[in-house]
Amino acid sequence: MRKLLFAVLAFFAVNAGAAIVGPIPNNLTNGTTIDAVPVMANYNWIMNQVNTNAAPLASPTFTGTVTGGAGGFVGALTGSITGNAATVTTNANLTGPVTSVGNATTVAAAQPSITSVGTLTSLTVSGATSTGSQSIGSNLIISATAPTIASGFGTSPSILANNTAAFRVTVGSGGTDYQGQLTMPAAPNDWACTAQEVGVVYSAIRKMNTSPINVQFNNYNSSTGANMPWVAGALILVQCTAY
Repeated sequence: MRKLLFAVLAFFAVNAGAAIVGPIPNNLTNGTTIDAVPVMANYNWIMNQVNTNAAPLASPTFTGTVTGGAGGFVGALTGSITGNAATVTTNANLTGPVTSVGNATTVAAAQPSITSVGTLTSLTVSGATSTGSQSIGSNLIISATAPTIASGFGTSPSILANNTAAFRVTVGSGGTDYQGQLTMPAAPNDWACTAQEVGVVYSAIRKMNTSPINVQFNNYNSSTGANMPWVAGALILVQCTAY
């Protein structure tokens, strides 16, 4: 037993002592009884010297399943990592459709595009959603902001609208009024609008002004061309596109 312990101590002293382990505090003499106290002191000395002075592996290579222990892995992991993980935490910043800063990740809204169709080399449509305004490039064509009645269309008219693409104006009490003006969201230049009065014989409606923020309509008799008062309670269907 004494010879075995001496051999183990000698092995660590010779192989580790030159680089990271200093002189053994207790010299053991062959042929003498070994006490546990100096033996354990030597063991603890070697262990402390290795833990203090041994450098970590510069570029270790692992194969198979590697477990980080209760505290996980500490420090940077480089190279290709494959397989499945229950939780992955990274501070790498991603770019492209999926971006991240630290551990916060953002997925960009889809932007449909068509390329190389006949003589059309590139087409990108942006900002078109089921609930928002629609634009070509940065130019508004349909607004999600509903128009409102500014004046005319008889007494106490009403409007049913949730966008500028298509909406309905209900004429008020009528009388002699043949004009009507709508307040519109701002267009790049003007609004191209058409309007028709439902079920009214010889009624025609024409747009009378050029403005990015309002539309003026006049009602007239399509047979004579003379201005024609609105019919009380008549429904006017309107479609407008910005340009």
